[in-house]
Amino acid sequence: MFSDRFYYVKKHFENLENESILPTVQDEYLLNLCEPSRLLDLIFGFIIYDNNIKKVARYQQYFAIKKTIKKISEIK
Repeated sequence: MFSDRFYYVKKHFENLENESILPTVQDEYLLNLCEPSRLLDLIFGFIIYDNNIKKVARYQQYFAIKKTIKKISEIK
């Protein structure tokens, strides 16, 4: 596929592989969110279907809701 026509694309991706890329804060959040227990919690409690469209909570929403539930539980 990359032999003739798309050779420039192959070169581009090869150059990207040679660069050192440091993880961003968002990368760290997503990695933490994908911890097995959190991922299962996200799947079972933070996915809704709206007009046959699956919607998943973003990591900010997930952690904010978990923190709010913890505070509410402490108050009771």
